[in-house]
Amino acid sequence: AIANHDAFRYFTRDFGIRIEGARGLSTEAEPSAKDIARIVRIAKERKAKAVFLENIADPRIAAQLAKETGAKLGGVLYSDALTDEKGPAPTYLAMMRHNARTLVEALKD
Repeated sequence: AIANHDAFRYFTRDFGIRIEGARGLSTEAEPSAKDIARIVRIAKERKAKAVFLENIADPRIAAQLAKETGAKLGGVLYSDALTDEKGPAPTYLAMMRHNARTLVEALKD
């Protein structure tokens, strides 16, 4: 799986879901052309099934990665901000549940 940055490494560590970030841990800078080329190469090598949007990132990056890799858009993951009470991630625990469900749904065979 591909996400905009490496905020989801704990899913790899704890559950074996490999998530590659397009721009490391930073959410401040847009990925460079070199970053995009690297992540496209990795996604193709690993046959990534999905690219995930992040609530705090430009959705065009995920759309570009999905187009260039052939992976589907897997949904929105929450990393650095919660939603209001009516959204899917109003608390930390709700955010974790939402992210886990979103990953499982998009990556299941």
